[in-house]
Amino acid sequence: MRGKTVVGVRGFSLLTALIAGSIGGSVFAGALDDRLSAAERLLEEGKAVHARAELLAVRKSASDEATRSRAIELLAATDRRLRLMEEVELSLQKADLALAQGDLRLAETHAHAARRSDKATDADRQRADAVLAGAQAVRAELAPLAGSTLAQAEQDFLNERYAEAKAGLSSLVRSGVPLTQEQMASVNRHQDRIYELERQRGSVFEAEYVPLSVMRGAAPVGQGQSTAPIAVQAPAIPAGAGWQQSEGGGGGGGGADPLQEAAAIDAQRVLNEAEAAFGAERWNEAVEKYTLVTTTFARYLTSDQVNTARERAAEARAMLGAPAGGGSLEGEINRRQVMREEAQAVLNNLITQSRDALARGDVQTSRNRAAEARLKWNEAYTNGLFSEEQYRQKVAEIDQLLREIDSTSETLTRAEIERREKELSAEEARTRAQQQSERQARINENLLRLRQLQAEQKYEEALQVVDQVLFLDPLNPAALLLKDVLRDVVLYRDFDRARRDRGLSYARETVDLEQSLIIPESLMAYPPDWPEMSFRRGEIQSYTESDADRRVLAALETRRIPASFTDNSLQDVLAFVATVTNINLDVDWESLQQLGIERDKLISLELAEVPARVVLDRVLEKAQPDAFSKAGWAVNDGVLVVAADEALRRNTFIVIYDIRDLLFQIPNFDDAPRLDLDQVLNQGQQGGGGGGGSIFEDNEDAEGEGPTEEELTDQILEIVQTNVDFEGWRDNGGSTGVVQVLNGNLIITNTARNHRQIQGLLNQLREIRAVQINVESRFLSVSQDFFEQIGFDLDIYFNAQNEQFDAVQRQLQAFGQGSLANEGTSVLPSDIVGGVRNANNRGYIFDGLDANGAPQFRFDEQPFSVPAPSTLSVVPAQQNSLGIVDTLLQGSGTAFAQAITAVNPALAVAGTFLDDVQVDFLIEATQSDQRNVSLSAPRLTFSNGRSANIAVVNQIGFVSDLQPVVGTSSVAFDPTIGRINSGFSLAVRGVASADRRYVTLTVQAGVSGTPTFTSQQISAIAGGTGGTQGGATISSNIQVPQIDVTQVNTGVTVPDRGTLLIGGQRLTTELELETGVPVLSKLPVINRFFTNRAEVREESTLMILIKPTILIQNEEEEKNFPGLQDQLRNPFR
Repeated sequence: MRGKTVVGVRGFSLLTALIAGSIGGSVFAGALDDRLSAAERLLEEGKAVHARAELLAVRKSASDEATRSRAIELLAATDRRLRLMEEVELSLQKADLALAQGDLRLAETHAHAARRSDKATDADRQRADAVLAGAQAVRAELAPLAGSTLAQAEQDFLNERYAEAKAGLSSLVRSGVPLTQEQMASVNRHQDRIYELERQRGSVFEAEYVPLSVMRGAAPVGQGQSTAPIAVQAPAIPAGAGWQQSEGGGGGGGGADPLQEAAAIDAQRVLNEAEAAFGAERWNEAVEKYTLVTTTFARYLTSDQVNTARERAAEARAMLGAPAGGGSLEGEINRRQVMREEAQAVLNNLITQSRDALARGDVQTSRNRAAEARLKWNEAYTNGLFSEEQYRQKVAEIDQLLREIDSTSETLTRAEIERREKELSAEEARTRAQQQSERQARINENLLRLRQLQAEQKYEEALQVVDQVLFLDPLNPAALLLKDVLRDVVLYRDFDRARRDRGLSYARETVDLEQSLIIPESLMAYPPDWPEMSFRRGEIQSYTESDADRRVLAALETRRIPASFTDNSLQDVLAFVATVTNINLDVDWESLQQLGIERDKLISLELAEVPARVVLDRVLEKAQPDAFSKAGWAVNDGVLVVAADEALRRNTFIVIYDIRDLLFQIPNFDDAPRLDLDQVLNQGQQGGGGGGGSIFEDNEDAEGEGPTEEELTDQILEIVQTNVDFEGWRDNGGSTGVVQVLNGNLIITNTARNHRQIQGLLNQLREIRAVQINVESRFLSVSQDFFEQIGFDLDIYFNAQNEQFDAVQRQLQAFGQGSLANEGTSVLPSDIVGGVRNANNRGYIFDGLDANGAPQFRFDEQPFSVPAPSTLSVVPAQQNSLGIVDTLLQGSGTAFAQAITAVNPALAVAGTFLDDVQVDFLIEATQSDQRNVSLSAPRLTFSNGRSANIAVVNQIGFVSDLQPVVGTSSVAFDPTIGRINSGFSLAVRGVASADRRYVTLTVQAGVSGTPTFTSQQISAIAGGTGGTQGGATISSNIQVPQIDVTQVNTGVTVPDRGTLLIGGQRLTTELELETGVPVLSKLPVINRFFTNRAEVREESTLMILIKPTILIQNEEEEKNFPGLQDQLRNPFR
């Protein structure tokens, strides 16, 4: 709360007296207790700046320890008040104090700063204007005192009272009163001399003073000062105004002579010194100075000043016991005679030195000595030591000497000019020759360097050397020739380097492609430079404490201390905590006392070793008188601050929190494609005549699901304001926390403690989101097939060589077959068995010889007939048990057996025995074993609690429907193209358990094989147009798909990295076939000739497995880079 101190134009006299007394004046002198009480009153009134100034003075002058300790304690309270004071109020109080002390420049600086502040109110600006007006008024009041203050400071300097002189000069500067040019020059000159003396002596001249007191102490007589100096006009006296009024009557012309002005200023200085000596009761010095004023310097002063000086001289002599008439006139005459002789000797000596220097040719020394002689002579004349005639004679002599000096100087100057011209010409010639020689040497050196660089193939540097040579000699032929050659070489090398770099870039790209083919070893792979990148970017922390604050917080959190307090004072308990934890402690007792918490508040607490933070919290809870008077602690700048909660809440600052990662919402992707025929048919119906839709079309209805970004921001704000200092937010009626939202950022103003809690809460929200789940679904199909068949077929034909067989052979020979014995005949007795009486037999017929004598044959079907037997025909004994087995296998539906029987057996032995009996036999043996393992294992990674899907399918288009398009006497078909999917799809939604050990999943998984199609004919009839034009039928085909689909839809809970069988199927098919001849198939040994067997076994197992893996970012990072998180993480959240 700001104080109400207002200092008006004249309303600071008491404060000025107070400050002056603190420096050493009469106010409160020797009464330090009263001054301490006054400082306490100032502090209570809110004038902390004024109180601090008074307390500093008391502490410096206090001799007893009790007063000094009390002053130090009050200073500590004052400093705390100043730290809590607003900037505008602080500047206004400093301006008031500076105005009261007379430091008007500083007062105006602070007043202007307060007035320009954005936080200043109208009342503050009015107070600042009042200070500025007061400064102007005080400056106007002090302006007439500037001259006397400066004169007093000059007098103090002459009397070697350098500290007082420094105080007076500093007061003038700090007051800002206007000074003349001469006054400002005097101030600067004396300050420089004081600084030089301080530097030489190695110490600083110090004096306690108040600028206002110093200047007012230098006021003229009649303004309340008992020993004020004579009123001397400090501004410079006009040239000649003093000495023309001299009672001595001497003086030269009426021009403005600088020597006369200097003498007038010197007269004023001597007068001031006389006044200072008189005021200090240094009577001998006063008499001496006043005598000089009334004699030597009388011509440069006014008559009033001279009369006053005579009166003061008489008073000084009276104090010394001397007669008032001044009986030392004879002594004065003798003294002036000595001065005259001394001046004459000095003048002659300077003239002699000047002539000697001129004889040596030292014109400057001669001129200096002549000028010094003239100055001394003028000074002696000014002091009244010589008459006008004497003065003129010596001046004429000195002028003649100066003319001789000028003439000699001119002669010497001309001679020197001629000498210098000759030297310059010679030097220029030597320089040109040397430069030419150096240039040629540098050119030769560069050419040698050029050859060396060419040998080293450093052509770019060689080209730079060529340019250096051409800079020295633009027409150098070697350099001109080499420049073109080197430029061509550099271009060729650049071209070659570019081609080489291009090849290297292609090679690097190839290597990158090969490295891209490397399958990662883990589900989440980090780049090799992840630690460097993490250190470079740092952990995402909007708020972090300074190193000093983190050390203090770490000590409070990690240092475990016992708490065994029994009626110990609060001050001792806090000191104990600070000591054992080695922490700097600052207790704001003033704010705690406002809550009713005193230093001697008794605390009783008994705890085992717990963190120091817990002890501190429990102690402050016990110290609180009630729940509404809260005390707390905070760490600021490495110092543990204990104060009232309201005081701690004032220390707020802004932190920007980026929460866009928390606002980003991952949608649920639950539109996985279906692989069954229903989906295909639905596509065909929805697609119309042009074709079905794609399974990868976006589901626009799902885009609007979930809360908006504004709603999520409001939810996060509600979480923060509810869980962190609920009562402190302005939105909740508090006065501490302020939050604003901009582009996904929270701009929060709050205390450091609350910022730590906010950062920790946001980090926990991020840790919850930083969980992903990887799901591996495995469709494992294992099939085993076994097939075994051993077949035996035996056919016997009795009475094979009868008259029927012979008649058939004769028929065939009659048609040209069998021109040789049994040649070309392929008929067997079995061929004529059966009900067929006419048949054909293919054989070859000899067709003569060709031109070269080679026999020619042709193959034709030769017919024959089977005559009736005379007695007994061929008697066949045939069996077909093997054929029956094959037929049964073909119709069994076992694809494995059907595939085997469709090809030749593994082993087949066949033969025919022909004699009176024809025997045909066939032996077949086949055994096959097949094992097939098929694995389809799609993987999918998604965020915890969300759903996702993956599908790898092959879309096959087919004609699913035909739409007839009818015209006049015409009809056509518009095909509908459907799409059928072949592959797998996986849709998963899952959530990890709270302990991150189990995963609950809903799974929709499917896999389909390659479809097959059958054609179905569709017909349409176009009607005729009448007359002879009839109708027509148009046909086309549609394709009917057939596909194997395996799907599972379920919800399960699986341990992390565990595997669960969520579905499957097991099929077993066994087939055993046996055919044979009754009775004969049962007889041992013989049954082998009349029995055929086949055995088929088919086993198929389908297992659908699911394996979830929880991916926690911190865990994966620690697994790949141990210890990295400890180096990055902020442990205080």
